[in-house]
Amino acid sequence: MVDVPAPGTALGVPCANTNTPTDPTWTVEHEVDAGGQARVYKVRDPSSGRTCALKVPRTSDRAAVARLRREGAQLASVRHPNLVAVVGLVELGDRPALLLEWLEGSSLAEVLSQAWWSTDRVDAIALPLLAAVRALHDVGLVHRDIKAHNVIVSGSPTETLHPVLIDLGFARGEAFSRHTCSDDMVGSEDWAAPEQLRGAEPHPTADVWSLGVLLYRLATGCEPFPDEGSLLERYRARAEGRFVPPRVVRPDLCERRAAILESALDPDPARRPRDAGDLLALWTSGRPTDPPIRQPSALFTGEQYTSAPIRVDWRPMMLRTAGSWQLETLIGEGAHGGVWRARHIRLGTVAAAKVYRTASADRAIAEAEALRRVRSEHVIGLLDHVWEPAPVLVTELVEGVSLQSWVDEHGVLTPALWQRLGLGLLSGLRDLHDAGVIHGDLTPANVLVGTSDERFEVRIADLGHARYAGACVDVGSVGTLGFAAPEQVLDPARIDVRTDLFGAAAVLYFAATGAAVFDGSCRWDRILATVEGLHCPLAERRPDLSPELVAGVDLALTPERRHRLVDVDALLSAWRASPSVRVESPWPALEVAPP
Repeated sequence: MVDVPAPGTALGVPCANTNTPTDPTWTVEHEVDAGGQARVYKVRDPSSGRTCALKVPRTSDRAAVARLRREGAQLASVRHPNLVAVVGLVELGDRPALLLEWLEGSSLAEVLSQAWWSTDRVDAIALPLLAAVRALHDVGLVHRDIKAHNVIVSGSPTETLHPVLIDLGFARGEAFSRHTCSDDMVGSEDWAAPEQLRGAEPHPTADVWSLGVLLYRLATGCEPFPDEGSLLERYRARAEGRFVPPRVVRPDLCERRAAILESALDPDPARRPRDAGDLLALWTSGRPTDPPIRQPSALFTGEQYTSAPIRVDWRPMMLRTAGSWQLETLIGEGAHGGVWRARHIRLGTVAAAKVYRTASADRAIAEAEALRRVRSEHVIGLLDHVWEPAPVLVTELVEGVSLQSWVDEHGVLTPALWQRLGLGLLSGLRDLHDAGVIHGDLTPANVLVGTSDERFEVRIADLGHARYAGACVDVGSVGTLGFAAPEQVLDPARIDVRTDLFGAAAVLYFAATGAAVFDGSCRWDRILATVEGLHCPLAERRPDLSPELVAGVDLALTPERRHRLVDVDALLSAWRASPSVRVESPWPALEVAPP
């Protein structure tokens, strides 16, 4: 569970400089952005009128905390006008937060879509940005997540543009060892170099690749690697350097710069410019390399980086409602939004409210339609929905945890609990399919387990990737690697009920072994393992489980879809035919019998 401050709570524990005469209280005005790792808020000191950005990690786990502290220290170690300035590190209860310079402007991703770019306007962005990354490389840092969304641009078409590079959360030193890192993140897939996707050690040439993608987009107005075809095809295009030559897209682009773009996007790091400094020298080719200077905001004075005592007033953010529902406690967060414990304002009914970010509205629509079609004791039920100001789906509240959390805390399931999990999971999946719904993303995180009336309950949740007959929205998901079927990687348009059956079997495999079906040290390895069907049969890993049920799971995990079971009924029938067993678990003894 994620701890969220109660309404009216002022947070912030002094770390240093406790003799500061006046400790400002920063009032949270609104949320600016919410990424996979952190949320960013606009905060203001009412007494002085100063404005900053407050970056708060989504969770308080060790990796997230270490990532944020590292980002603060790295920003403090590099001074450059086109790198966002850090003001201080503050403690917010169980986690730190970064207080950063507030930047007025838009992300480069938004600016890029506005107009065709002349050479001068390309350079107005490219030169300062290359100089900023050069400053990182000069002190041995690799950004690892350079992309248009991580560049804030101020100015207008009639003014000088000032780009500022942000988000050093994934930055590493060149000598950084993977053995000292607890996270597997390598940046954003569409911008990451091929070697990053293969889990290689950080090196400036990886940033050069990302800069090449960005410069290609600036110079041509197009993506070098279009988001088309299967996941495997897109990865292979990057690994083999298959992109449209820049001068084919923009014939008036000079040959020299086209050649620079092609060298930056070479799949072999040894053939790219060595670092951002080399790329900047090539790009300017004898022209002055000093880019236009941006002055940081008046708040940042260049003083030594410190952790000043700062208080944060969360009241404007915490008094939240969604239609007739009061949002009380944040239960968990994902890439597309957060789940809150909610209470009906008039009736007092307790439920779960899934608050989607506006950018994920299509997923909310898909999930709402799927839940509307299904009535099952093994699928989360839809109670209400609200579309403004943000999409919110109100569902039944299951007093329990995800299967992922259960296995993390208690270990793999006993044979009795595993049998009960299979009964609930497969029954829910059959009800989905009977309603014409394909889940598309069955994972341990999307299966909830809990107790009610002394029974081990199983509920399928998170239908944001669902597809169904007559759907008006197709989110085009490939599922979650490690649990996705091979056809989801090769051709997502071909998924059907057998794809869901594969996902259910993958969840059962995880519950029995604690590992994903297709594992690997990096994303590329997991893609190849999925396509080639490389995994250890469950029969070899859990000989204590029912041979008949294990054989059914292994059959459902057959890579060739045409060789799998036709639908869920065959596997469910085997589960129902299994004899009654007694559950062995930390909960009171439960009698498990076929429904």
